[in-house]
Amino acid sequence: MEIGKEVKHEGRQETEHKGEDEEGHHSEDHHSGYKVGNVQLVEFDHHFLTSHPEILEELVHLYCSIWERDDNFGEYRICPRHKKYFSYEQVEIEGVSHCPDCGTPLEVAWKPEEVKKEILRDAKSKDFLGTLAIHERHVQGFAWAVFLSFDDVLATWGKGVCNQLKQINPESPVVIYFNELAVTKEHRGKGIGTALAKKVLSKYS
Repeated sequence: MEIGKEVKHEGRQETEHKGEDEEGHHSEDHHSGYKVGNVQLVEFDHHFLTSHPEILEELVHLYCSIWERDDNFGEYRICPRHKKYFSYEQVEIEGVSHCPDCGTPLEVAWKPEEVKKEILRDAKSKDFLGTLAIHERHVQGFAWAVFLSFDDVLATWGKGVCNQLKQINPESPVVIYFNELAVTKEHRGKGIGTALAKKVLSKYS
């Protein structure tokens, strides 16, 4: 499948099927996106991912590989007891196979089937907006965000963070939570991450 061509075409069909926007106009480019150099940015949601399972699989694979192998994270394996992560180098080069603290065998930190379920769950939110970076038919980057209530913020990060966010915009009942943003190493430094972020945030501006 030529993602750069077929996604654009099918995205128009999906948008027309969904109907009109709040002003009564058809949003023809809901999924068609635009380009940064030779990289195409394509919006996605739950319907889009379930309609394009091959793209979903690529997104899941990229997501897992970045968390597992990227130097910024290094979450290749995990101790299920202490929730402590171990990098690829520690496991595959240094030979660490059990947690040094408790002796528990290490497990895969990011399991594709679980990641897929989480992505699809987030994408079901009515306030969700995701964008993919596509180059030469392959997913090379992604970003997405959702709205969170202050009750969600309080439960997740505590009173301190919740109060700080309320001070930024006291009249807002929600905050925008930028769940994910990543670009493959080969495509960094080209403005793709910035473009992904702007595309996502444009929904909420």
